[in-house]
Amino acid sequence: MKKGNFLVAGGSAILAAAMAGSAWAQVPAEDGDASGGIIVTAERRATDLQKTAIAISAFTPETLEQRNITNVRDLAGQVPNLFVARTSISHTTQTFSLRGVGESDPIQEPVLAIYVDDVYIPRQIASMSEFVDLERIELLRGPQGTLYGRNSSAGALRIITRAPDETTHVTAELGYGSYNDVQGRALVSGKIADDLSGSIAWIHRSRDGVTYDPTLGHDVNRIDLDAWRGKLRYTGIANLDALLTVNILRDRSDTRSYIPVNQPGSFSRRRSYSEVEPDQHLNSRSASLRLVYDLSPSLSIKSISAFTGFNLNPVNYENDGEAALIQKNLIHYNDRAFSQEVQLNGDFGDLSFTSGLFYLHERFFVERDGFSRTGTAATAPVNRLRAHNITYTDAYAIFGEGTWKANDIFSLTAGLRGTIEKKRFVFDNKVIDVDFH
Repeated sequence: MKKGNFLVAGGSAILAAAMAGSAWAQVPAEDGDASGGIIVTAERRATDLQKTAIAISAFTPETLEQRNITNVRDLAGQVPNLFVARTSISHTTQTFSLRGVGESDPIQEPVLAIYVDDVYIPRQIASMSEFVDLERIELLRGPQGTLYGRNSSAGALRIITRAPDETTHVTAELGYGSYNDVQGRALVSGKIADDLSGSIAWIHRSRDGVTYDPTLGHDVNRIDLDAWRGKLRYTGIANLDALLTVNILRDRSDTRSYIPVNQPGSFSRRRSYSEVEPDQHLNSRSASLRLVYDLSPSLSIKSISAFTGFNLNPVNYENDGEAALIQKNLIHYNDRAFSQEVQLNGDFGDLSFTSGLFYLHERFFVERDGFSRTGTAATAPVNRLRAHNITYTDAYAIFGEGTWKANDIFSLTAGLRGTIEKKRFVFDNKVIDVDFH
């Protein structure tokens, strides 16, 4: 197999980049099967593009670079029926809609499941990923119940970053733009010792505010974030590939300051009158261990263990952009999750299958102080409510999908899924004793 990158996108998936030796590698036609076909993995197993029963279009790496796809939001307009909202409560929070199925509140469990290096991300807060060591992206449409550990109704978005190997890779970029927009990216990857390789990736993004707020007396809608990803890969045991990944994200960007339609004097798209200081302190961390053991040339077992979590305190925002109090929120979010997935994957010529067990435990804490004026008059009373709640989730699943190839033109695919999910909700809502004038 030649080293290289390849992107496949369209009716059911968007897949990008692969390196030699990767089990998910995408290859040019001359490196495919004997018929010259392109091998794709839209269904989580290698299939010939021409024989995969989904609509797929192919894009070269040059096209990706020309289209400047550097983060999740750049997928907007690249995949049919995928809507990526351009506005959210913060820069690193992202909501999606696929085939018209989505959500508007990022604290909900996503209907488009997001996986980063096979690790399920249970909330859309801190889900907006910038790319530096990207290997490929996969986007599958429709309910994903028989191929993935977490059931999802709209689809699955998989972001796969480069696994280190013995080859040395050094990449660095630095960009500067309007409003003191500084973007830095760096990657160092290579051999550390015999059978041990590692990588460190770093991303920085900072930008001055692009919207002036005369109520607060300064510019808002700033960006200020740093992200790090470290990986260690060990291959010293026969048939075993072990990969440890650690992710850290620090985001101090402003929360969204909206532009009101009704403004004093003339309308400006770069002016907000919000009375809320757009403070946000987000710290997100995750660690995962992926173990792949080849039981035979045709059968392998994979384990993915992960701890994920974030603390968002405070996140202050309002939805009207006006100087007078209409509605504002002062919030603290905290999320901690553990997931374990074990897969058994086989390819025996005419019969191939993917199967697995999945477990997720999540604790999601919310403390929201909401202030909403009950009428349009400036003297209308204000509702002052504190929502204090914790959601505990325990989800268990068994899933699998297999394909039997009867002949060159006919194959039969069957799948199954069983899910048990338990949720416990603890809440304590109160009225806040605060006067507004």
